[in-house]
Amino acid sequence: MRTRSTFGALASAGALFLALGTPSDVEAQQLHLGGQASYGTESYSELGVGAFGTYLFAENIAGAGSFNYHFPGDNISFWDFNANVHYRFDIDAGITPYAGGGLNYSNISVDVDVPGAGAFGASSSEVGLNVLGGAFTDLDNGIRIFGEGRFVISDADQLVLSVGLGIPLGE
Repeated sequence: MRTRSTFGALASAGALFLALGTPSDVEAQQLHLGGQASYGTESYSELGVGAFGTYLFAENIAGAGSFNYHFPGDNISFWDFNANVHYRFDIDAGITPYAGGGLNYSNISVDVDVPGAGAFGASSSEVGLNVLGGAFTDLDNGIRIFGEGRFVISDADQLVLSVGLGIPLGE
């Protein structure tokens, strides 16, 4: 029960965080949504795919949310949800580096079918902190390409590397 209430609180905080932006004079204020591929350094997360969204709600400050599903192997499922804040460094070089942090919610499940004994399963969820950095560039058509490294600080510490593409929605 605690896991559901924690996930609900994180999801609500992330949705509120992304919705905080209001129209203002922030130049190129946009919502970007897209897909990403990721790789975790721990064996239970390895290769994954996911969706992300970013919203610039103040000059150089963006909210970011992501959901990733990883493919660790047979009978194991691992996914995570992240709500982060990015500070964008304005360097006028065609790329925009950023650094930030936020919250991570992870879930791992294992299901095993033992012949003659039946099926057994277990799952575990936890909340952790993210420390991250990355960079993006916007192509002429507005499509955003990015790369990011995120260190998750929790009982399951790991580095997660992600690359992705996003499309702009609105201004």
